[in-house]
Amino acid sequence: MTGVQTCALPIYLGELDEARALALEQELLAVSGVVEVRVIVEDGVAYLRVEGARVDDEALLRFSVAAD
Repeated sequence: MTGVQTCALPIYLGELDEARALALEQELLAVSGVVEVRVIVEDGVAYLRVEGARVDDEALLRFSVAAD
């Protein structure tokens, strides 16, 4: 990914189990601009690496419990 600027972004998901975490990982990877996802089940958080200029912020907000 040479020449592409990326940044780290946490998404707070709330309580979830391993199966839901795997599904969310795939859903988050499908969002425009997301290049990597790590879901930490114990913390209820997903850490994303995104291409800042391409990321669909509104789509990501739909995953966050902080948006409720």
